[in-house]
Amino acid sequence: MRNQFLKYELLDGAVCEGRYGLPVIPAVNEIPKKIIPFNQAMTFPVEERKDVWVHFFIDDYQFERIWNNPQRYALLLEQFAGIIQPTFSFFVNAPLCTQLINAYRNQLLAHYFTKCGIKVIPVPGFGDESTFNWCFEILPQNSVLALSTISNKDEKIWLEAYKEIKRRLTPTAILIYGAVPKELQDDKTIIHYANFYEILKERNKKDDERRKNTL
Repeated sequence: MRNQFLKYELLDGAVCEGRYGLPVIPAVNEIPKKIIPFNQAMTFPVEERKDVWVHFFIDDYQFERIWNNPQRYALLLEQFAGIIQPTFSFFVNAPLCTQLINAYRNQLLAHYFTKCGIKVIPVPGFGDESTFNWCFEILPQNSVLALSTISNKDEKIWLEAYKEIKRRLTPTAILIYGAVPKELQDDKTIIHYANFYEILKERNKKDDERRKNTL
């Protein structure tokens, strides 16, 4: 019987490294032209999928289903240009055991989708500073990486993690989903992707300007 909790069958062909023996994935050096959230993937026009990447910077419950049935969703995700690694949350105040479970799930899904021929841009998951060593040691060097600023993290912890990611992993580019912190506005490594709230704010701003011009 397959182990439905740990999903051992997905480990086939995996290389596991680091102090906790987590699956690792290869570097990717492609920059998405456009990204959409996973909860829009099912209804996204089929003819446009090959040029679009899917991200998972949404609430965990909205993509828990890919853990429950990764084989089914691989058939959907392989229609897109690639994906940004699914990353179940690391809560700062959570015990280590739950952080490790989510790290395992994140890395296992990334390995499995990579094995299915889907390009996967790695996402560094982390809790507080005490998790940096084991979280970052399993990620590829010299790769495009992705992060979201829509986070449950204190901004100070997020910025410290960002500095460590750059120092340890020397990424070729870092995709930032959401507002870029003011401390990083001049960082040439960053490629910014607006989130829903930024897009809505910009849209409202343009609507206000149009209304003023018609008065």
